[in-house]
Amino acid sequence: MLNITTISDVIYRDCRYNLIRIAEGYRATPYIDSQGNVTIGIGFNLHAAVIRNRLLSELGIQNGTQAFNNITNILRNNYQYSTEQERLTLQNNINQMLRVNGLVSLTDPQIQNIFSDLIAGFETTVNSWMQKHAIPTIGNSRERAALVSLAYNSKVEENRQSPNYGYPTTLVRKGDVGSKTT
Repeated sequence: MLNITTISDVIYRDCRYNLIRIAEGYRATPYIDSQGNVTIGIGFNLHAAVIRNRLLSELGIQNGTQAFNNITNILRNNYQYSTEQERLTLQNNINQMLRVNGLVSLTDPQIQNIFSDLIAGFETTVNSWMQKHAIPTIGNSRERAALVSLAYNSKVEENRQSPNYGYPTTLVRKGDVGSKTT
């Protein structure tokens, strides 16, 4: 039986943010990830329209503007490379094109704002997964933060365009979860 210790909302948000930040890494400038997607912040895959649009909104780049369209055309591509040198050259070229259109880097508050908006989808993913497997809902706890981190890092292809793609699959079995409040 897994015992869950409930923690305050503030501690939970900090724990969840820090756990995901450690797992994903933190980059204020765009980079090409291992899958060839332009990424920024805490694993914000800018290939996904919902994430890309949220980022551009945070930067004040409005939909329908030339800058929005130029950046969208750059970010929605998948970039393949064979060597680290090719990746770095490609990344430098992409960053130069993005800078011309107003995307240089994000501040920590901007990354936190985007994260706060996107994380709700992953919380929903965990709730749905628990309901689907008849597991009692886990409240704010380090264990729940770990489940949300796993959902955030999940790579289920059929739902990849959604900010909350993937379900944790074999994390907890029915009957394994108890609760404890301190």
